[in-house]
Amino acid sequence: RGRYPRLEAILERGIPTGFATDWMLNDPFEGMRYAINAMRLRLGSPSAMSGLEALRFQTLGAARVLGLDGEIGSLEAGKKADIILVSTEAPHLQPYYGGPEALVFYAKATDVHTSVIDGRVVMEGRRIPGLDEAVIQRDIRAATPGWRKRLHALGSRAVFGPGCDCCG
Repeated sequence: RGRYPRLEAILERGIPTGFATDWMLNDPFEGMRYAINAMRLRLGSPSAMSGLEALRFQTLGAARVLGLDGEIGSLEAGKKADIILVSTEAPHLQPYYGGPEALVFYAKATDVHTSVIDGRVVMEGRRIPGLDEAVIQRDIRAATPGWRKRLHALGSRAVFGPGCDCCG
C-alpha cells in the first residue's frame, strides 16, 4: 500500500500484466503516464518504458489479465470492435505531431469524444444517449454524505476532502 509495484520484476517473471484505473486515478491516459514515470524513475532510465508499451498494457495487457485477449484488447478480425476516438483539437494537443504514443503522453480522458463497444456506439460527441448528466450529478451529490457516513461507520479512515462533514 502506498508504493508502486515492481513492474520490472513482474514482467521478468512473465506474469500477465495490464493497466486499469482505480479510485483516485480515473483517467487512463494519466495512469499510463504515472506508470511510465514510475518505471523510468525506479530504473533510472528514460527508456525504461515507452508510450507504446504503456498503451499495450492498457489495452491488450488488460484484456490478457482478464483472459479475454482472444475477444478484446486489439483491433483484429474476429474480435469485438472496441475503440475510442480522441479529439486532437484541444490546445494541450497542439501541434499534434505523433501517433498513438503522443496520445499516451498528452491526451486526457476528456479528449475522448466517441466510444464504441462491441461495434455499438455508446458515446458520441461526448454524450451518452439516454443519460442526463445533470440529473446524475445532482443524485450523486445528494447521496455522497450518506456514503461518507456509512464508510466511516464501517471503519474507513478515508478523508473525502473539504466540506466532508463526517471526518470529525
